[in-house]
Amino acid sequence: MNPFLAIIIANVIMGVTAPIMKMGLTEIPPFILAFIRFASASLLIAPFVVSRWQPLAKKDWALLLLAGISGIGLHIGFFFLGLQRTQSIVAPVIASSGPVILYAIALFFLREKFNLKKFYGMIISLGGIMTIVLAPLILNGTVVHHQQSIGNLLLFVATIFGVLHAFFIKKLSGKVGALQISLVVFVSGALCFLPFTFGEMQSWSIEEVTARGWFALLFGIFFVSLGAYTLIHYALNKINASDVGMFAYMDPVVALLVAWPLLGEKPDIFYFIGSLLVFGGIYLAEGRLHWHPFHKLKDSF
Repeated sequence: MNPFLAIIIANVIMGVTAPIMKMGLTEIPPFILAFIRFASASLLIAPFVVSRWQPLAKKDWALLLLAGISGIGLHIGFFFLGLQRTQSIVAPVIASSGPVILYAIALFFLREKFNLKKFYGMIISLGGIMTIVLAPLILNGTVVHHQQSIGNLLLFVATIFGVLHAFFIKKLSGKVGALQISLVVFVSGALCFLPFTFGEMQSWSIEEVTARGWFALLFGIFFVSLGAYTLIHYALNKINASDVGMFAYMDPVVALLVAWPLLGEKPDIFYFIGSLLVFGGIYLAEGRLHWHPFHKLKDSF
């Protein structure tokens, strides 16, 4: 498959994911939903991977485990906890700040050369994120709106771990097949959720799940975990991470088109202001953001 087609399909699925997962979280606790989703996906792809298993060096095992912990355990964990508390339409906008987070990591931790235009772009985009995060408190200081701000902040933390996931996967470019990457990442991520499911099981019963909850769970297993994640892992093996990230800007539009009729979520003025600042900052920085400092990671392990 053409890797660009793969990443377009993956991002359409990802755009739909936030509102559908929020719908599922009204009936299934976050860690139970996450564990079932990734454990089921692992079992489904395992037969296709075992027969074609490629031996892995210790360094590659470490990268895959780090990708699973950051990209599944921490990213999805914070993502679900954030979705429980805020509107699903803000999730893709916050996630779109990934390139700016990447520059911040490169600047402060990978000793990337300082670039004034990129720095201004980072500040503008972060201003957009803060506008979205703090908007509920500005609109209304109630407990509900405090929870929305906390949810927005959790989504931002999830985005940071999502960027780290891409770092680790890109380090394996050309070494390991997409399905094998997905299997190890899914299993390690699912194990991160397992301890938290025991507490949730005490106050939850599968009998509470309606057709909406089952649809969200099955969508997460087949379309997101098996479909989108594997397509992203495939694309990261074929093209630059900057090219992969470029298509993430489709997600907010897709999410809005789904969340409005499905959940009744409507954007407010702060959503538009924050989105303009996020994408304006990215546009300013991306005058030269074809770099993505993955080459600097090669010597860091």
